[in-house]
Amino acid sequence: MAPSENRPRTQGLELLLVGLLSGLALVDVALLARPSGVPAEPVRLLLAVGAFGAVAVGMALGVVGPRRYAIGAVASMPLVALYAYTGLLLPWTQFSFYLGQTGLELVLRFPFVGEPLAVALFGGFTLGEATLRAAFRYHYAVVGLGVLAALSVSVSLFRRRFAPVERSLAGASD
Repeated sequence: MAPSENRPRTQGLELLLVGLLSGLALVDVALLARPSGVPAEPVRLLLAVGAFGAVAVGMALGVVGPRRYAIGAVASMPLVALYAYTGLLLPWTQFSFYLGQTGLELVLRFPFVGEPLAVALFGGFTLGEATLRAAFRYHYAVVGLGVLAALSVSVSLFRRRFAPVERSLAGASD
């Protein structure tokens, strides 16, 4: 299949990926500034599902277009898991506490690395204020990386759409 025939399919998926990443970041930042009366737990659950949906869109892009999207989707899985997990901890509800306790117990089972990992991820060996600070710090660091990813895909789309004809024809003959 010629690159020009493949472009409409990939362009739609690329726009979907940019929109999904941008939407996740906007909703997440809006939750940061939300009034305390709005229930955040269902929205955080939808954000976690949406993050894994962005990985699925990246994999689909890697199947029909450039392989760099599939590689990026696979490489982003640890960040997506961290984003989803820390996002679900942030409302600090009973469900969040259960997830935190389960995660802490799981991490502590690893010999040698369990204790340092528990301190790094949860702020200690028990759940508390340090756990929320760590979850907040990691979660919004990943949100920043997601914004950067959306911007890089947007710039790539913009450059391809408005590339001079000579350059795009020279690249197609290679």
